[in-house]
Amino acid sequence: STWDTTIDAYAVGVRIKQAPDGNPIVAYTNLDPNEFSVAKVNAATGAIIWNVVDDRQTNDFMWNMTIDSSGNPLVVGQTAVGGFEGTRASKFDDSTGQPVWSILIGNGISRAIGVTLDGLTVVSGRSLSV
Repeated sequence: STWDTTIDAYAVGVRIKQAPDGNPIVAYTNLDPNEFSVAKVNAATGAIIWNVVDDRQTNDFMWNMTIDSSGNPLVVGQTAVGGFEGTRASKFDDSTGQPVWSILIGNGISRAIGVTLDGLTVVSGRSLSV
């Protein structure tokens, strides 16, 4: 089927993955302000199932996304909050879009995220610390 859906955002770094239920999940950086955003779209109708902005009053840029075997999106990017600049990795619930967890990782830039066969989350990047 073909459909046209608009998510009201000035977005960059858009990543689209198909969840196990066949519906696409879209992760992006909304540049007004700089925040992670994740949305799930109904593949048959194009209707937005959920659209969540990771609104933590931070300066976030999403770099990459993966989907775990349960359909939960995991995103990784760069963040600046309270003097901390580094990596933020976050997991969102497939059915609601609500954050399951979010973690700040060191002083660096991570642009890859994956899930192992046994369900562990792996983030890779480079450290800016010596």
